[in-house]
Amino acid sequence: MKKRTIRAFLVMIVLFIFSYIGASTPTYAGDFVDRDGAKHSWSVGSSHQLVWDGQAYLPFAVVFQPKYLTESPNEKDFEADKANLEAIKHAGIVDILLRPGSSGLSAAPVEAFQRVLDLIESMDMRYEIELYNAPYAPLTGYVIDPVVYRVEHVATPGEYGHKITDAKTTLWVLCDSISGEIKATGTAPVFDETATTSIKTRLDGDLLLFYPLKSITEKSPDWSCTDIWADYDVERDRLVAYMSYVKFGKGLRGFSDPFTRSLGFNGESDALVPISASFRLNYAAWLSKKYESPADMFASWTLNQRELSSYADAARLVPLYRNSRGVQYVYDDTSGKQYPLEGKSSRIWLDFLQFRTESMRGYMDSMSDVVKRSIADVPVSFTAEGLQPLFQATGSIGSDGLIAQSGANLSSSLENVGNVLSLAESASRGMWMQCWIRPSEETFKHKDELFSAVNASRGLGSKGFILDYPRDAVPDASALGWLAEYSALYKNDKYFATWQPHTVFYPQGTNHAQIKRFGSGAWWLPILARGNDLSLGSTLAGYVIANPSVPGGTIYVWSLIGNQTVHLNTQAPVTLLRSSGEEIAIKPQKGQVAIVIGEEPVMVRGIPADQFVPIEVVAKAIKDLEVAVAKVSEKYPSSSIFRSRLAQAKELYKKNRLIAALDIVQSTMTEVKSVLSQMR
Repeated sequence: MKKRTIRAFLVMIVLFIFSYIGASTPTYAGDFVDRDGAKHSWSVGSSHQLVWDGQAYLPFAVVFQPKYLTESPNEKDFEADKANLEAIKHAGIVDILLRPGSSGLSAAPVEAFQRVLDLIESMDMRYEIELYNAPYAPLTGYVIDPVVYRVEHVATPGEYGHKITDAKTTLWVLCDSISGEIKATGTAPVFDETATTSIKTRLDGDLLLFYPLKSITEKSPDWSCTDIWADYDVERDRLVAYMSYVKFGKGLRGFSDPFTRSLGFNGESDALVPISASFRLNYAAWLSKKYESPADMFASWTLNQRELSSYADAARLVPLYRNSRGVQYVYDDTSGKQYPLEGKSSRIWLDFLQFRTESMRGYMDSMSDVVKRSIADVPVSFTAEGLQPLFQATGSIGSDGLIAQSGANLSSSLENVGNVLSLAESASRGMWMQCWIRPSEETFKHKDELFSAVNASRGLGSKGFILDYPRDAVPDASALGWLAEYSALYKNDKYFATWQPHTVFYPQGTNHAQIKRFGSGAWWLPILARGNDLSLGSTLAGYVIANPSVPGGTIYVWSLIGNQTVHLNTQAPVTLLRSSGEEIAIKPQKGQVAIVIGEEPVMVRGIPADQFVPIEVVAKAIKDLEVAVAKVSEKYPSSSIFRSRLAQAKELYKKNRLIAALDIVQSTMTEVKSVLSQMR
């Protein structure tokens, strides 16, 4: 009875945390009533544009950072801000993003904030407001990065250390480098950025791993996430209380980034397992919703320990491996004990990542909904860095826009904006898409440089452009003029607002795939969807991507050596869909179809993914195995098993049993390569 009560309590906590979400209605469109009582309707179009009062809103904006917004505002700073705004408008820019000072939005008296807004309104300018409101609680936890924090070949007793920055203590684990069995553990202080510990064992080849206990703050190089699990309620209430005194005029167009200026899990924050009581309480509640009982959970984690019996016990366990590196143990920092995982199929990391994403997205959605209901009903956007699932809108409420990071480095700009386009395209609701235009130094040196940066973002579907400068930097007059000149080129372009780039997606991590633009004009972009590479030899590449309407998924294939013709065994017609949109229907002849594959991926329809095996691929694989088996036969006396399998594969190939033949060839080739490597 006691366990049921605890579980019910944990479930209640989860429901309470996300109560805003469950009680809300879709908010990808809304009505903003300004301080004069005028109503402004807005919505987000399918081309990722903001529609305001029936017209597309396509801002070419600049960041405005008022000096006046401090704890002690003075008239001199206000006059300087006024002159700055006048210079921005004189250059032809009428849209700004208002950014508070480094101490956050509510650091300045609300009267000062209102005075700045009144100034902007008096100049008939339009504005978005960054809601960043420091300080937040730092994200504290163990960094699980065994690739970096390791000392190999610990063969003799002595002092061993590793450079560890921004930490006071670290967990260390001495393990067998082959079996992964833990031999000794302990904690060590970090002095002068070096964790040093005394090892008193003589095991040749032992491996020493460190797991630093770090606090990632706003001053940390990888700062991108706060301990939102501990801070959310307080920060939400603080923001709403401050903004409830502010009166917004007709120029308001949206809010952005209420948590950090670049939210996400990046660098060491992505490898960090938080240890705060709030995080663990929320994690335990989430686990209680996913698993019917703690026993089911521990079985899924391949953890068999009688000392652990509850969701709360599970929530404080820290995995000591990541991405298949480290040791297959978990660490309980309350008891100081380590427990082995009994198999490599443990779901502990998958559950941790799923909870982290879902809970963070829940807070983002909840804050967006609160802002629109309690402050002003205008779009709320987040700056997205990387292709992270927390930015992929999955519900009917939440944020309404994503902001990409662009700039003078066109290569990174294409990646950043391409990732945001992918997230916006796969969202469950309309997403307004904007981008930061960030110079490589304090200013763009040439007009062409700025135009190229904007062109890159516009070509990937951005419908808003914000010229951004480092804090306290004065916007360059030339750059402002160039941005205004660019905006004038598209002011009367009736197709700009509704234009949408054509996209072809590949699963994140696909071999031989990268963000690029094809000759047809279509963009090739990664997507957060299930998928897998096709094994097509050395001259073809391909993948299958999950598609609810296509059993087995959708097939994409391309050539690595220029145009080539391949044949498929099938009695049904096959259709090729090229990136240009061209469809080519191919009828079978004598039980085969011949398809021409080029260097751009083509979608193949009409044949199941598990039957897509080009005849040429199998023939080439058999030929390669013949060569490899011949090499092994020269020196390896027991190679008859390989020759037997080769003969079996050839026989299956003659009977057109291509899938079975390829399976035998690939598994045999793996064994043959292993033998060849040992023979060298």
